[in-house]
Amino acid sequence: MSSPADFIILSDETVTMLRELFSALDQDGDAVLTANDFSSPFNGRMNDVGRQKFIMLLENFDQDGDDCIEFPEFIYGFKAMAANTAAPTLLGVEGLTYGEIIAKLQIAANELIFEFAQELFQAISS
Repeated sequence: MSSPADFIILSDETVTMLRELFSALDQDGDAVLTANDFSSPFNGRMNDVGRQKFIMLLENFDQDGDDCIEFPEFIYGFKAMAANTAAPTLLGVEGLTYGEIIAKLQIAANELIFEFAQELFQAISS
């Protein structure tokens, strides 16, 4: 069964930002994110809001339950989060074609993902 996230195509700019964020979070360079990546060295520098966002990532983005987030899960997790957040903005779109609705969803999702990724970058940089 497909999810709204399956219909979201990310812009090159958004994918680049997510790849950079993933690399910045992957402290040991093993191409997966684990609880260890989120605890050190960011833990001392991160505010409570940043910590909560990272916990949300771990809890919601690990699709296969292996306690690791691979880059495809990272991308899909952001798409799912953005689709769920952006969906209410599509209320009242009567008269639009299916393609127009999907286009609106993609624009809103890309904006939300970009914004959230920037917040995470700020959390690990502060």
